Amino acid sequence: MSASAASRQFGLDALRAIAVLLVVIAHGSVLAMPHFVPDRGIVYLAHLGVELFFVLSGFLVGGLLIDAIAKANPGDPRWIGPFWLRRWLRTLPSYYLILAANFALAIALGSGWPADWPLYLVFAQNLAWAHPAFFGEAWSLAIEEWFYLLAPLLAFIALPFLRSARAATWALVGVLLAGLAIRFAVVLASDPAWDAGVRKVVALRLDAIAYGVLMIHLFRKEPRVRAHAGSLALVGIAISAIAAALYFRAEVDSELLARTLMFSLCSLGCALLLPWAAQWQAPSWPQAMRSIWTRIALWSYAIYLVHMLVLRPMLAWLPERASIAAVGLQAMIYLALTLSLAAALYHGFERPVLRWRDRRVPR
Repeated sequence: MSASAASRQFGLDALRAIAVLLVVIAHGSVLAMPHFVPDRGIVYLAHLGVELFFVLSGFLVGGLLIDAIAKANPGDPRWIGPFWLRRWLRTLPSYYLILAANFALAIALGSGWPADWPLYLVFAQNLAWAHPAFFGEAWSLAIEEWFYLLAPLLAFIALPFLRSARAATWALVGVLLAGLAIRFAVVLASDPAWDAGVRKVVALRLDAIAYGVLMIHLFRKEPRVRAHAGSLALVGIAISAIAAALYFRAEVDSELLARTLMFSLCSLGCALLLPWAAQWQAPSWPQAMRSIWTRIALWSYAIYLVHMLVLRPMLAWLPERASIAAVGLQAMIYLALTLSLAAALYHGFERPVLRWRDRRVPR
């Protein structure tokens, strides 16, 4: 995200922009009530956007892990500290700033200071249980931060046993199968709800990011993955359709496969798009159009952080029953404020922190 626009990969940026727009549009659809009532389809749009974010994070972080390990001496763990520090300086300053803003907004809206607020400081609010109502969108950020913490440790422990690229591939496949097995065990034992009990629980969703790690590993080590990226993307779309069918075919809170296999298929389907996206060069669109996609991708983390900060007061203060014209105006205000606040956060805070990080912390 700190790279200049000229050095970015357009295909990955396009997926990143699509991911955040899916989330923003899905959440903002509540502004259209009562003319339009958000349904399961809207929930799935938001879910798909977050799943794209997860595999994109795995693709990026997996590449950084591979690079860090390649430069380190075998058995020397000193690369882990700088890796953590660079990731934390990328994500935590903006997170804590917006967390403080959410505290202030909660007080302004009269809901008061959440009793479980210390959990948010260490991303433990949904570690193995349902996410609280406060700052509800932070559930996915907790999954990402725990992955950033655990992935280097697991990689360092596994390195002595991974003698080849094929061994690393099978180790990653084992991680993905373990994630699926854990979901099956928990669902069969405790019958949790699809959203609060499975989808948003850190311990049950870490494998979502690992699909992106597997894909960057194969993308770098297996020439056939790069050569057949288009075919893999089509397979990924088909697998994503199967995942959607598992979601829509039955009541998700009681359907076993919707709470277990569906998540794996959705992650795999999204991950299979990445080799194609990583090789998709910027099309011959007008520069302004390409710039829009790149900027949305650059601001995507900030957009995700601030969009509910804009939406919550709008829902609290705007009339409950508005005309269709008023709904359209509210939607435009929501999007404009979200993008403006995200741009200010990125350029005024996020990018200066990244510049300081790049001067102080070695890669």
